[in-house]
Amino acid sequence: MPGRNGISATVFFPLTNLEHIVFLAERAGFEGIQIIPDRVVNPRKLSMYSDKIISWEGQAWHPSTGNDRWIGVLKRKLGLADDDEPDITSQIIFGDRGDVSTRLREMRRVLDPSTEIRHTPSPQKLFEILPEGMDANLRLEEIVFPGSEQRLVIDTHHFFRRSKDRSKKRIGKNLNSLLTLMEEAGHQIELIHVHPTVKDQVQLMTSGRWSLTPILYELGLLDVPWILEMFPPFFITVFDEVWLIRYLNKIRSKIVTDFS
Repeated sequence: MPGRNGISATVFFPLTNLEHIVFLAERAGFEGIQIIPDRVVNPRKLSMYSDKIISWEGQAWHPSTGNDRWIGVLKRKLGLADDDEPDITSQIIFGDRGDVSTRLREMRRVLDPSTEIRHTPSPQKLFEILPEGMDANLRLEEIVFPGSEQRLVIDTHHFFRRSKDRSKKRIGKNLNSLLTLMEEAGHQIELIHVHPTVKDQVQLMTSGRWSLTPILYELGLLDVPWILEMFPPFFITVFDEVWLIRYLNKIRSKIVTDFS
């Protein structure tokens, strides 16, 4: 049965007050949170909540800078720029590159470096397996093998989805792929991202069921922390925090049940 549980702070978007997010997470039954270097991170208050942060990601999504950042957003929206330009979501969540750098410096100063998640292999960090990260120069066999020191994060959505690039490849085609990985690299998996899609969320609210049940049942064999990551239910967050707490608690309870 997985251990300590948490929720990504981005689930509470558009809220950016770290203290309030920790409060809401605990009210919903979560023991901690996961953060990224977005507007939630207040460098002056981060140390006060370091014990509540189970994991953190040190990579921003296309941070931008200067007065031309909105031009980059517009160019990407019109299809006139590549993925290196900031998108509108990144601009809203992260803001200016200088602010991101300030947050990252404080995160690296205050937080446990062993709980940092990377999207490129690094034995000292947690490596989240993404289909985009498994390019022609990196094969799964190079990081998953007996004796490997690479610590892994398994995401219930990213593991099975197709990549966003032209290759459209995916890491796991079905549940058997996950079982094989667990058998070969169970000792390497140190964090689970429970990542329901919007369709999963709708199904859970309407029928009490979702596609994650068989996946979580198998992952329940691992004694590692888990983090809830999902598309922010921002309409609920903005209009009714009591409903938000009930909603998140229902999802957490379903996850715990499926793990067991």
